[in-house]
Amino acid sequence: MREEFNEIYEIGESILIFLGTMGFNGLLTYGREGEWKYHDPESLAWDCYHQEVFRNFKADRITLHDLEERGIALPNPEKIPAPSPGKTWADNFNAKTRLDKVPPAVREHLKSRSPGPVKVYLVLVEDFYETSFGDGRFLYPEAAYYTREAAGEKISRLQREEPDKAKREWYRYTLKEVILRVEGAEIVADLNIDSFEHYSIEDIVRLLSRLRPK
Repeated sequence: MREEFNEIYEIGESILIFLGTMGFNGLLTYGREGEWKYHDPESLAWDCYHQEVFRNFKADRITLHDLEERGIALPNPEKIPAPSPGKTWADNFNAKTRLDKVPPAVREHLKSRSPGPVKVYLVLVEDFYETSFGDGRFLYPEAAYYTREAAGEKISRLQREEPDKAKREWYRYTLKEVILRVEGAEIVADLNIDSFEHYSIEDIVRLLSRLRPK
């Protein structure tokens, strides 16, 4: 089975073995703890390392001989898990939370519109310098609003009023629509999450709680 371990890389103190073509059967990592760990395709760790290696070319290619010289034993192929069936990128992010964990203002706003859906508009920020020269592409939530207009105005303010020249030059903003529903004792989100985007129901609730009541 040695010939299966033919995509081996090193990043810092981590050794990576991508399984299948470009790792689409998963990833094995080996670090300070001295053991191999398996990561599903589309998992957070898999995405981070996959971008570093195949998108931003931040890793060094090494060989089986290099591992042998360092005394690192190969993982037993029979003990490597199969990829989780049907796993998607969105599965990495929590899409529901208990209603009693939500700040009162957000909870009351959502309950007042129950059982109908509530549209929420996220402002996602991407550091394009990091995308181009760093470890990969990552979009994180900067703000959340109940109207598209308010989210659009926030993007305009960020672009116009940002005092940091580097941020003005490199930061990119995306408007993203998400649907929230009250279902019994929970709030459930249709996160509508795409590759490279990182946000959960907890992020959305946290950002909505910052809004000032009108």
